[in-house]
Amino acid sequence: METDRLMIKVCKALEALHVRYAIGGSVASTRYGEARFTNDIDIIVDLPSTKIDAFITEFDPADFYISRDAAFQAFTARGQFNIIEPESGLKVDIIFTADDAHGAIQLSRVRELNVSHTESVKFSAIEDLIVKKLCYHAEGGSQKHLRDIASMLKISAAEINTTYVEQWTSFFNVRSVWDQLWNEYQSRTKPR
Repeated sequence: METDRLMIKVCKALEALHVRYAIGGSVASTRYGEARFTNDIDIIVDLPSTKIDAFITEFDPADFYISRDAAFQAFTARGQFNIIEPESGLKVDIIFTADDAHGAIQLSRVRELNVSHTESVKFSAIEDLIVKKLCYHAEGGSQKHLRDIASMLKISAAEINTTYVEQWTSFFNVRSVWDQLWNEYQSRTKPR
C-alpha cells in the first residue's frame, strides 16, 4: 500500500535521528477501527529545531516537496508542516507536540504496530487518539472525528482505558461528547 510505504519512510527518518513520534489521525484510527480512505498521514513529533535540517535532507527534492521555512515556522508555533510526494499525491502532516500537559505525555504512550511483514512503526495510543479527535471535533465541528471514534469503539473498546479518556476529556472540556459516545456504544452492545 502506498500510504504504508511513505509512512515507513518518514518514520524511519525520524527514528534515525532519535526523534520521538506517533502516527495519529485517520491512519491511526483505522488501525484501531474500520478502514476509511485518507490521502494524508498525520505524524506527531517531538522534533527539536536543531534536527529539522537533518530531517529534511532525508527527502530527495526531486521526489518530495518540503518547505524549510514552513518547518521552522511550525516549530515556533507548535503547528504543522507538510511533506508532499507529487508523484503519488500523498501528503504527510508533521505535527509538533502540543505545548500542554497532554502533549508532554502523548509520545510516551505510543504503541508499536506492524505495517508490513518486516516493518513496524509507532502509533498514538487509542486513548490519546480519542482525546485528540474529540478536541478536533470541538474546534471544527467535523463529524468524521466522531465517526472515527465510534468505529474504534466498535472494534477496540476492550482495549480502551476509559479512566484515562475521562481524565483528559474533562481537562479539555469535551467530556460530555465522550460520555455520549461511550453510552451509545454501551447501549448497542448490552445483551438483551
